[in-house]
Amino acid sequence: MELKVDITFYYQLLIFLSLFFLLNILLFQPILKVIEARRKGTSGERDEVEKLKRQAEEKSRLYEKKMEEAKREGLVIKDGLKKSGEEEASKILSEARLQADQNLRKLEQEIQQEEVKGKDWLKANLPVLGKQLAEQVLGRSV
Repeated sequence: MELKVDITFYYQLLIFLSLFFLLNILLFQPILKVIEARRKGTSGERDEVEKLKRQAEEKSRLYEKKMEEAKREGLVIKDGLKKSGEEEASKILSEARLQADQNLRKLEQEIQQEEVKGKDWLKANLPVLGKQLAEQVLGRSV
């Protein structure tokens, strides 16, 4: 069996090549352009997504950093307020102790004065009281 090249081979080759170029121009090139445009669009969107991701991560880090700074500042303020409150409480307590000591000394002085007055009154009224007591115990006038 021998293959013979005749005119039909050339017709088939001509039809094949003309269809190849025609399909290339009408079908393959537009499809490849659409695919390339999609790839570029997707690639651009991927780049945009990556860019937005990096921005979000950066903002997140910045947020965390600011939160840590705010916490530290809050602790410093809290400690300052606590310390000033303790100092104020200590001051108030010392003033109250001083006032209590003064009141105690004043009361002691008043008690001593009342004691002196009581002794003086007893000394002045001792004879009269002794007489009244003797009259009550004896039941008669002395």
